[in-house]
Amino acid sequence: MRVEIIKCKKCGKRFELEYIKYPCKMENDRNWDTYYLCPYCNDVTNVMLSSDEDVKISKLECE
Repeated sequence: MRVEIIKCKKCGKRFELEYIKYPCKMENDRNWDTYYLCPYCNDVTNVMLSSDEDVKISKLECE
């Protein structure tokens, strides 16, 4: 599991982006162009994921 702290380009608030890794890939050598939303302003940003990954978004406690 990998965690990144992201700063929204639109509202400037920081939030946590947690990468979830599943045990097996759905397709080999395939990347997914996926979108996530800022939990504060719902601004859309894209992220490239492997077929065995997903992301979970959460607000930071200190914000």
